[in-house]
Amino acid sequence: MTINLEHLKGGTYYFRLKYSNVGLYMFKKHCVLIDTGSSEDEAKEIVDYLLSKDLTLESILITHAHADNLAGAHYIKQKTKAKLYASKEDSVIIENPKRSTHITMVSEIREIETTETDVQGDAEKVIHFIPTKKKVMQHIVLKHEKCIVDAHLVPEKQFSMTSVKHNFEIVNLHGHSAGQIGIVTPDKVFFIGDALYSSDELAENPIPYAFDVSKAKKTLDYLLKSKYTMFVSTHGKPYDFSITGDVYSNQRQIKMLEDTIIMHLSMPKTTDELVALVLESFDIEENIPNFYLISATISAYLDELKKAKKLKAIHEKGKTRWFADF
Repeated sequence: MTINLEHLKGGTYYFRLKYSNVGLYMFKKHCVLIDTGSSEDEAKEIVDYLLSKDLTLESILITHAHADNLAGAHYIKQKTKAKLYASKEDSVIIENPKRSTHITMVSEIREIETTETDVQGDAEKVIHFIPTKKKVMQHIVLKHEKCIVDAHLVPEKQFSMTSVKHNFEIVNLHGHSAGQIGIVTPDKVFFIGDALYSSDELAENPIPYAFDVSKAKKTLDYLLKSKYTMFVSTHGKPYDFSITGDVYSNQRQIKMLEDTIIMHLSMPKTTDELVALVLESFDIEENIPNFYLISATISAYLDELKKAKKLKAIHEKGKTRWFADF
């Protein structure tokens, strides 16, 4: 695997990796990394690149504690001795991965070896076993190792490099995770993590993961009014002017999911029953990782709709059932 470093503006670059984008800010021979990729293999590629350019990695800044952003942190920190920074809320997950309720799952087509049978003859059948290869869709769950956070990034407080007084703005983008943050480089390039899904992403994944729906809505409102003009999300191509269209798409998707939940709860249902119906409504494959991931998101929506007095819950015979409060 060969990674590509692409220039954005001034000293701000990014690695376009297989499943995520990783930011790199450089000044002379010192640099700061924003997120770390989705695997140790990608982390090795990043470290090899830094070494090949004789760059000193001072700091690793994490937008949020999901494996596609974080899986390379342990290796990079170990090899470079760089300090790791994250929000206080997400540091809990970085240092204790088993406490996460989020599954990072990716899908890809892989070629596998298999055996096909060919039966010949009528009276005396002869079975031939033929080795072959075929392409199948596989679902892969990404994980990250425990990693110690050296200090916390605090929204509205700047982060400064140690070698030179170049400052990064830290922005509250909570919602997708408990403590997701945005990071604005000295060149005014805004790394926004998974605060925004592109239209292409929404087509593939129509139910964006949310830890806190109310905060996710506030984050979208903030992005809509943002003064910055260049944005880099975890996935997809950078935005070099406006994100307004995709912000509106995300807001519409949230409203659509809320309406779908309320529609299905015209009669009381358990969370599991509701999740199965929502998966069917959005034509999402029902498998264990999808069910688990969507369940966490649906639970967040149920809490939000209950707070808005649009849903009620009843408890009977050891089960909780939800229903729309028309």
